Amino acid sequence: MNRPAPHAFLVGAVALLAVLLPACGSDEPAEAPPDGSTSRTTPAVVDPWVRVAAAGGNSAAYLTLTASGGGDALVSVSVPTDVAAEAQLHETTGGMDGMDGMDGMDGMDGMDGMDGDHSSGMMSMQQVQEIQVPAGGSVSLEPGGFHVMILDLARDLSEGQTVPVTLTFASGASTTVDAEVRAG
Repeated sequence: MNRPAPHAFLVGAVALLAVLLPACGSDEPAEAPPDGSTSRTTPAVVDPWVRVAAAGGNSAAYLTLTASGGGDALVSVSVPTDVAAEAQLHETTGGMDGMDGMDGMDGMDGMDGMDGDHSSGMMSMQQVQEIQVPAGGSVSLEPGGFHVMILDLARDLSEGQTVPVTLTFASGASTTVDAEVRAG
């Protein structure tokens, strides 16, 4: 009578376990994102760019965020200290007649938090705590609207250079993109 070798039985048992164990899942449900959506992916970043500016002044970064799954919110931004002292999320509101290209220009230091009379077309720029990215939608950070203020530049930002900008979302995800420096 042929008896299987003891190690053959062990190899067969391990192979069976390797097939069956992955099918056994946890009884714990997957944690849903805080906004109640069913899936969460980091928003995609499209066409990031930074405005040309001189050392000691300010600049601004612009981009589009697109969420293919659940919504999220951009809650903080940063740039390396060899680029600037600080980066903040901002929104420009009010009249922009004749003001195109003003975001990030030198001499704008006193404009943060300025209380403008929106009915008279006065421009106002203020820091915001977050920028919502709707589920399955997008939001543009562009001149005259939401943007990233880059404050107290440590060096000149010249056309053709790139600036690493780190974006952090409410979901906890973060991504760093290389934003091309462009003339406004």
